[in-house]
Amino acid sequence: MFRYIIGISLLLGGAPFSYAQDWQQVGNINQPVDCQYVDTASGSLYVGGPFRYFNGISVNGLFSMRNDSVFRLGSGQDFCATYNCTPIKSIIRYKDEHYVSWTNPTIGGGVQVNGIARWDGANWHSLTDRVKSCTANGFLVQDSILYVMGGLNIQSDTGRIHGIAKWDGEKWGALNFPVYEGSTPLGGCAAFYKNELYFGGGYQFGLPTGGFVLDITRFDGTKWYLVGDGIQGGVWRGVLDLVVYKGELYACGYFRQDAGNAGNKIMRWDGIKWKDVGGGICDPFATLDDMVVQDGKLYVVGLFDCVGDGIPAHGIAWWDGERWCSCGNSVFDNKITNIAFYNNDLYIGGGLTEIDGQPVKYFAKWIGDHATDTCSAAISAAPEPFSTSSPTMRLSPNPASGQVTVTLSSTSSTGLLRIVNLLGATVREVQVSGSQTRLNIADLPVGVYAVQYVSEDVVRGVER
Repeated sequence: MFRYIIGISLLLGGAPFSYAQDWQQVGNINQPVDCQYVDTASGSLYVGGPFRYFNGISVNGLFSMRNDSVFRLGSGQDFCATYNCTPIKSIIRYKDEHYVSWTNPTIGGGVQVNGIARWDGANWHSLTDRVKSCTANGFLVQDSILYVMGGLNIQSDTGRIHGIAKWDGEKWGALNFPVYEGSTPLGGCAAFYKNELYFGGGYQFGLPTGGFVLDITRFDGTKWYLVGDGIQGGVWRGVLDLVVYKGELYACGYFRQDAGNAGNKIMRWDGIKWKDVGGGICDPFATLDDMVVQDGKLYVVGLFDCVGDGIPAHGIAWWDGERWCSCGNSVFDNKITNIAFYNNDLYIGGGLTEIDGQPVKYFAKWIGDHATDTCSAAISAAPEPFSTSSPTMRLSPNPASGQVTVTLSSTSSTGLLRIVNLLGATVREVQVSGSQTRLNIADLPVGVYAVQYVSEDVVRGVER
């Protein structure tokens, strides 16, 4: 029995479907789709945005789909205008309830929520009176904790929470994200990578030594740290999504390679440094808004016309770790902002109103067969390979101060020992020959470093 939603069950047809070459319009919606969430527990696809109507029925900004039916979540948002509502930006399931962000101050006929609300299947609820205002851009659930990212005004026992907060179902907690010179950090996305929380958005991260880095940081459970040099650039910067794919953390957004970043609109982090992704997005003025992994491929959507070494791809493409490919060859008249796979079908949403010159508005489903996909030549994006004959490496003591002994398993090892800091910068290099080398580190600032063993210009071992 479908028990999570109440309201009216609507047949998905509503109005005649519109078709393009590889795409089919989903229902009849009157404003863009801003977010999608696939709820595997209930077998439903949740959809949010500024729309007022779907298939002629008032849904007030959000609804769910299950198979061939559509369901309202109560009466939805309050204070909608004639044709539009405040745009719902994120939806997620947490502890058998559904949470939505960026709502009006009230929802469901007067329930005071101040920007973030939860739906228990029958009624809307607030997340305590500690929420003063909340323009949340994203959610993440990890280890029974809900993380909320955005422009936050939430009060904890230690004061106002900035940028990112955690909710355990009963109370709010702070992660003590530092605020740079009174600025308001605007969080947008988060992901866990190698047991640490990575937090992206549009903000300045202040350094104890002065200055700041931009838009991405990581949290080890106690302190916040840099991720390389952060995101470089002026107006054209910002991280919109983070996804772990094939053992690396991928970030996408507005950032440009010509501003000093490793990639254009997309790049990957291996725990030590940022790297390009097969040439990324061609246009420096493009945007990459959303990513999802499906069937071993990383799908990306945004506003762009080509990927990699010039492969034509309009608004949507996929990457398999070695090559970029288009997803069909359709042309969209406007931006795709979100993507989801539901029941193994591909859905996109955004501001589009035409595909291949045919009217397909705001919400579409892929019906193509990928026969028209165009792919680049293989360009490996895997981490630097370790030689099968590489010596193993051990540091002693670790942690260390003053001196550290590096022991290699091979007695004939000849190469370079390199110490790299958390910014990815090399702070020391020592030529080695033999199995054991003692390094003087007394002059290095306290912190976490990676020791790399390099031979024949290939990184053959890493230890921290």
